[in-house]
Amino acid sequence: MQTYNYHREEGWSSSRDDVIENRIIIKNKKSHIMTLQELINDNNTRYVDVRTPAEYSTGYFKNAVNIPLDEIANRVSEINGLGEQPIVFYCRSGNRSGMAVSYLAQQGYKNIYNGGGIDDLLQYLN
Repeated sequence: MQTYNYHREEGWSSSRDDVIENRIIIKNKKSHIMTLQELINDNNTRYVDVRTPAEYSTGYFKNAVNIPLDEIANRVSEINGLGEQPIVFYCRSGNRSGMAVSYLAQQGYKNIYNGGGIDDLLQYLN
């Protein structure tokens, strides 16, 4: 099992521009630095779309599971069912996914990441 932690580079900020500019760095226990691009390219990564079902029906990233933000607390068993792989949360702009990741981190979840908005993630597809 790999455990990832955010590594903040000098000048790092939490704006969604960091996702777009690929400056979010993730560091595993072996000190290998992974970019969001590498995390997305990892076939073990799982995705949770926290947009509404109506938004989800317009299209989603890879094989994302739709768990709207207002249902996260009641559907943690589904998140547990995704296993120990990295889980990237996303929404339209990165705001709701950030709230979901923050909430789950407070509940003790690890290996969870805010991928920003769906358009941000789509930029990283090969």
